[in-house]
Amino acid sequence: MRWVILFLSVFLFWGCSAKKITINAQMPAQSEALTQKRSLAVVPFKNDTINFTTRLESALASVEVDNKPYFKVINRDRIDDVLKELKLQSSDLVGKRAAKFGKLAGAEVIITGSLKSSAKDGSYKKPVQICGVFDKKGRCLYFKTVKVPCKTADATLSVSINAIDVSTSEVIDSFSATKVYHADSCDGSILGVNKKKIKPAQAALNDLADEVVKEYIKRIAPHYVSLKVELIEDVDSIDLDDKEEKMFENALTYIEHGRLERAEYLLRRLNEKTGAKSYEIAYDLGVVEEALGKFEEAKAAYELADRIILNSGEEPNELVDKAIKRINYLIKEQKRLKRQISE
Repeated sequence: MRWVILFLSVFLFWGCSAKKITINAQMPAQSEALTQKRSLAVVPFKNDTINFTTRLESALASVEVDNKPYFKVINRDRIDDVLKELKLQSSDLVGKRAAKFGKLAGAEVIITGSLKSSAKDGSYKKPVQICGVFDKKGRCLYFKTVKVPCKTADATLSVSINAIDVSTSEVIDSFSATKVYHADSCDGSILGVNKKKIKPAQAALNDLADEVVKEYIKRIAPHYVSLKVELIEDVDSIDLDDKEEKMFENALTYIEHGRLERAEYLLRRLNEKTGAKSYEIAYDLGVVEEALGKFEEAKAAYELADRIILNSGEEPNELVDKAIKRINYLIKEQKRLKRQISE
């Protein structure tokens, strides 16, 4: 099993638009501050009126690599018991107090911080002009102004998160984010007809909290990203005979059906059969190998496509250029991911 990158699922987009494969790929943490210290205690955040602490704690506990928890998250009851035993508040966990708390709780790192949040629903009346009287032909004889009721929702969330190394009592990672939501039910209304539904402010605030948690998880832990990769559907650079044309069509059909290994086999055979002279075949082969997690093989296929284009004197192909940049980036990031997971 190629653990370097895991694919949750492969979605195929087929239809009138270009054929694409969407791959969910595991990427390394943006910050490596917590790659060696993974025993975490999430203590209550200051001014947390939206259960942000619980959201973050649950998200950290849910991070998995190779179907195993990436972090060891200290039980909430244990944290509360230690705080009571030490007669401390979460805001007191600095210096020697943080070290003592961490030792008793069994944590290497304390995750804590503060919030500022607000959520407000409002309403107002919007003056609009409507027709007062129509004539027999449906023409408006005169307009009048009426006021229609409108609803608003505003939510703001600012979060500051610190990761404190228990052994040194130092902050080893800091993160902050501010999210804003504004909605007006009368935005874009026609003649005052209120058709737009908006979220209540509190629901919007909860969504903002979830957004911040997702961003923080990406920062400190391996996570998944979606990559949409477009295929080339026609071979124009060389002439294919009927059998070769059928092989290429079958390869695309196998991709459509999610049978990537079979598509890889056909494209490899077709590439050899045509003397490796079609950049379209080489490119699609690279896409399939990338989807299978065979990054070095994909890189070789993309570079072959690039050489074919260069030797033919044709202009650079945008898809091939993007593929080479993407695969080089993925290979580099997978080395980081391997290092983070093995630490």
